[in-house]
Amino acid sequence: MISRWALALLGLLLCVPLAAEASSIPLDTAEAMFALDASQHRLEAGRVGVMRGGNAAVRIRRWNEGAPASVAGVTIALNSASGSAFPQGTAVLFYAQRADGLAIYLIDRRGLRVADLTPASPLQIAEAVDDFRLSLGVATATTRAAWLGSQPRFSGEPRRLYDHDAQALADVLLPGAIAEQLGGVTDLIVVADGTISQVPFAALPNRRGGVLIDTMSISVAAGLYDISRTIQPWDGESAFSQALVVGNPTVPVIDGRVSPSLIGAEAEARALAASFGVAPLLGADATKAAVVQRAQSAQLLYFASHGASDPETPLTGGLLMLAGTDRASSSWTAQEIQQLRFVAQLAVLSACQTGLGGATAGGTIGLSRAFHIAGVPRVIMSLWNVDDLATLYLMQRFSQYAVSQSPAQALRHAMLDARSENDDPALWSSFTLFGTPR
Repeated sequence: MISRWALALLGLLLCVPLAAEASSIPLDTAEAMFALDASQHRLEAGRVGVMRGGNAAVRIRRWNEGAPASVAGVTIALNSASGSAFPQGTAVLFYAQRADGLAIYLIDRRGLRVADLTPASPLQIAEAVDDFRLSLGVATATTRAAWLGSQPRFSGEPRRLYDHDAQALADVLLPGAIAEQLGGVTDLIVVADGTISQVPFAALPNRRGGVLIDTMSISVAAGLYDISRTIQPWDGESAFSQALVVGNPTVPVIDGRVSPSLIGAEAEARALAASFGVAPLLGADATKAAVVQRAQSAQLLYFASHGASDPETPLTGGLLMLAGTDRASSSWTAQEIQQLRFVAQLAVLSACQTGLGGATAGGTIGLSRAFHIAGVPRVIMSLWNVDDLATLYLMQRFSQYAVSQSPAQALRHAMLDARSENDDPALWSSFTLFGTPR
């Protein structure tokens, strides 16, 4: 059997694409508005369904109180003069799968700017995302420490294969009419379900020969309701001065599996805690009991540790690994987290797979959503198994910028700095913001 890599290489050599480029169809404004409203209703209904479980009544009521927001409501929110106002240049990119393809809507302060329909099925989209991640090289690493000491590999044929797959995915997710309207956007909010919500949009090519992160921050929101609701403005100095910083917990051996010590994670936690003026929880002191006790009063939650996700059991298989004596006392699961209530302005999940989980019609269910449900409006999450030392550098830069910038822009500038050190997207585009840029 011919491998997918061989087919990709043959396609490049022959200058023949593996699949026909998706062509987009501009949607009538009235039709687009109706379809967008219907899509948002389905998204919210799906989200309530997947959230059933402990405290279900509370969470379902919370979503129902924020009934699906209209385009008008989102436009008003983007133009709001209140403390929750969005930065000038903010736009919302909304994806909805229809029977006839993938509908894409771009909304900004003026309302619905453009709507397009790309004739791509969920299977075709999933395959394009899988191809992109495969050529990115993030499907084989096993833990945060797996690449420690590795050499740069992003050149030659791997680079050509990556460029091909990145452009193929951009052709589907950012077709011509949409891409043309992104020119003046400085903060982009992506609302998507399924596999699209797990795409590193920062690394997708733009129409000017670069990538999206060159000109805009990228955030991922659960729905239009999250965009229209009031969120406490970001206060970096206050958040960092009241932070809970957890680094390199001593994870017990579970079912014969040894979780290696994370040199970069401990250095990251020590350095950031020192800059914040707080005492970190490190090693054997970073127990689940200690973390849970301190987390509920902290203004910022910062975890430099091991993490895991499981698409089959996202609430129990999505977890942060902490110190303890066994699985129950050391694994802090998404199910446990979402039943708590936090006051934190931001959670930074500097661990593996914290943005992954179960891809459903209601979005991705896992760790990042759990913190969001528990009251944290902004979550920095990872989209694959991250490199220990590359993450150390990225997060040090992020914390320096985030004192005076929004978390979304701080992450953008940290990515640009990291890319200047090593342009391998697997090392600099691994994190994204779950929340909104304010």
